[in-house]
Amino acid sequence: IENGDTSFVKWHGSLEKQLEKAKVYMHKAMDKYLKMKKIPSESRERLEILNYEIDKARSSDDLMSIVYESIELTKSVKDY
Repeated sequence: IENGDTSFVKWHGSLEKQLEKAKVYMHKAMDKYLKMKKIPSESRERLEILNYEIDKARSSDDLMSIVYESIELTKSVKDY
């Protein structure tokens, strides 16, 4: 939709609705990570900031940059 293809709108809703839905999913995932005790404190602090930045995101690119950074910050937990 961001690139002009509106053929998906009737099934998935407007761009705004899709972004809001993605933000809800991201907050749920972030909340799960923030509850984990194995995350180093410096990573936890950055994840908390990223959690707030989710609401400020205006595009899928904004959300993806948060996803990529979050993946890097949570790699230590995935090793367990």
